[in-house]
Amino acid sequence: MDTGESLRQVRVNVLGSVTVSCGDATVAVEPAMVRNLLAVLALNAGRSLPWKEIVGALWGDDSPSTARALVHTYVSRLRAQLRNGSGLDNAVVWDGTGYRLSVPPDSIDLGRFDQLCADARRAESADDVDTALSRYREAFACWRGEIAADLNARIRDLPAATAARQRWVDAVTRYANLCDRTGQATAALDLLRRAAASAPLHEGVHASLMGALTGAGERAAALQTYAGIRERLAEEFGVDPGAELQSLYLGILREDSLEPTVPPPRARRRRPATAILVAVLAVAVVAVGAAAWTGRGGRSAGAAPSPEPAAQADDFTGSALNSGAWGLYERSFPNGSVWSPSMVRVGGGELQILGVGTDPTGAGNMSGGTCWCEHGEIHRYGRWEVRAKFDAGSGYAPEIGLWPDDSDETVDGSVVARFDEPSRASFVPTVVGRQHTQLVGSAVTGEFTSWATYAIEVRPDFVAISVDGRTVLDTRQAQSPLRLPSAPMFLYIQQRAGPSGSAPAANSRTPNQVVAHIDWVKWYP
Repeated sequence: MDTGESLRQVRVNVLGSVTVSCGDATVAVEPAMVRNLLAVLALNAGRSLPWKEIVGALWGDDSPSTARALVHTYVSRLRAQLRNGSGLDNAVVWDGTGYRLSVPPDSIDLGRFDQLCADARRAESADDVDTALSRYREAFACWRGEIAADLNARIRDLPAATAARQRWVDAVTRYANLCDRTGQATAALDLLRRAAASAPLHEGVHASLMGALTGAGERAAALQTYAGIRERLAEEFGVDPGAELQSLYLGILREDSLEPTVPPPRARRRRPATAILVAVLAVAVVAVGAAAWTGRGGRSAGAAPSPEPAAQADDFTGSALNSGAWGLYERSFPNGSVWSPSMVRVGGGELQILGVGTDPTGAGNMSGGTCWCEHGEIHRYGRWEVRAKFDAGSGYAPEIGLWPDDSDETVDGSVVARFDEPSRASFVPTVVGRQHTQLVGSAVTGEFTSWATYAIEVRPDFVAISVDGRTVLDTRQAQSPLRLPSAPMFLYIQQRAGPSGSAPAANSRTPNQVVAHIDWVKWYP
C-alpha cells in the first residue's frame, strides 16, 4: 500500500477510546503513554507542539527529569507503530518548532466532526434546514464517548479537549434551534440533557432543554432545570439567570405555550477565542496614566460626538436591551471562563457588561458580551461612536469593536486597538488589512476609568480611530499600501475574563466584580 492510499484509509479516533485503524485493520498503539501522546497530537491537529507543551500535557507539574528524552522515545515508538500498522512514513513530523501529526484533518474523528459542523452551518445559512440537520446528526455520530475515555484524566482536561467539548455543546444548541424551527424540538432532547450536564452554566443550552422538555410534556422537569441553573449561578457568581431564561420560566409557570427564547444563530454571535478582531477598540481595565482625556464628572464631560443627528442610536433607557437590535453572546472558553447573557444588564440609563470572579487562571469567572447586529444595524461603511467608561481591575479586558457580518466568521481585514500592557494605561491602535498588510499606531494613554467617546470610522479609502474627537490612528498616514477591510460589519461590546495574550490574569487584588459602562451608541452613514 502506497503512502497516499494509507493516508486515505487511516483513521485516528479520540472521541471515545483512543484507537487507530487502517482500512479494516486495527493498528496497535502501545503502551498507554504512547497513546497519550497520540491523543495530545490528535486533539491539536494542525498545530506544531513544542516538546515543553507535550511534557506539560503528559505529566503536568510532575514531569520526570528525563521527560524530554522520554518524549523523543514515545515519538519514535509512535512513528514505528503507525508505519508498521498502516504503512505511513513520518506520520509524526518535526517542523523545527514542534511535533505535529501529519494526517488529513478528516482522518481524525474530531476533525471530521468539525468539518461536518462547518457544512451544517453553511447549509443553515443557505436556509437548507434538512441538509443542516443531517450534517449535525452525522457530526454527533463521531462522538463515541468522552474524549480519550481510556486514558489519563489529564488528557481530558487539556485546553484542546475543553475547546472540543465546547464546540460539541455549541453544535447541540444550534441543532436544537433547528429542530425547534421545524417542529421537532423533542428530537434533540437526549443531546440537550447531555449538553446541559457538560456545560452546567450555559444558559442557551438550558433554555433549549427547558423548551424541549416542555414540548415533551415534562413541565416539572423543565422547571427543575431552571431551578438547577439558577442555584448554580447564584452559588458561583451571586447572579440570577438572564432575561431570556427568566421569561421562559415564567411562561412555563403560566402554562403558556411559549417557544424557547434561545436567540437564533444571528443573535448569538460567537467570536472564536483566537479570531482576529475587526475594528476593535479593546479598552481593558486599570486605566491610570498620562491623562490624555480627563472626562471627569458627568457623562457629557470631554465628549466630542459628531454634531449631526445619528442615523441610528441607542441610549439604553428602560430595563432591557432591545432584542430586535441586540444579540447576546454565550460560550465557554478553554481557560474555564464563560460568556453568559446574565452578565449583560441595562439600568440607570446605561448598558453594563459585567465581569465576576477572581480565579488567577480565569477558570470559573464569568463575563458578558453583546452585539448591535440585528436587522439594520450592519453596515459596510460609516462611523460608530460609543460613550463608555471602564471599572479598574486586572484580569478582565473589555472590548468595543466591529466584527464582519459573515456566516463563516471569515475575517476580511481588521482594525485593532487593544490594551496589551499589564498597567492598562495605554493601548496601541493597529489596522490589519487584507493579505496581512498592517499599520501600527503610537501608544495612546489616558484615564479610561472616566467617560470618553470612542469612534471607529470605516470608509472605502481609509479607517480611523479616535477618542473624544482626537484621531489616534488614520490609515491615510500609512507609508506602505494597505488593503482595507471591505466586509459589512456590526458593533460588539464585551468583556473577556482571565489572561488573553499578555493581558494579566485575575488575582487576589482583583475586585469581585468589574463593569464596563456604556452610556450610548451611535452610527452615522
